[in-house]
Amino acid sequence: MEIAILIWVVCAVASSAIAGSKGNSGCAAFILGFLLGPLGLLIVVLMPASQRVMVRQAQVASQAEVGAQKLCPYCRSYIPAAASVCRFCQRDVALPQQRAIASSPCEHDPQPVTDTVDVCRKCGEHVPRPSTSLE
Repeated sequence: MEIAILIWVVCAVASSAIAGSKGNSGCAAFILGFLLGPLGLLIVVLMPASQRVMVRQAQVASQAEVGAQKLCPYCRSYIPAAASVCRFCQRDVALPQQRAIASSPCEHDPQPVTDTVDVCRKCGEHVPRPSTSLE
């Protein structure tokens, strides 16, 4: 008898969790899973996601398809593709090619290395940055 009650409670909790992840009422799914057991769990699994969740998923998919945006590697927010700083977390997201503030030239490459990137563009070797001490 205790096992049957345990199975019904597990079905109720699982139904609630699944419905919540789909954007549906977790409380109603809990009651459905508790009253109908495995059959209630099956009904909740087969229920479609709420309209609100489907709209949000479509927005995220359309943002990913738009070539004018990229994903911030730090906070996972969508930002303009040309952005060098994330507007949400304020971290530097620019590619090394976009950080073109010239400093000292590399002996391997006539092009100067940048202030933020200290690697030779030709050979990839580490290039020491110029000292910025205030003596």
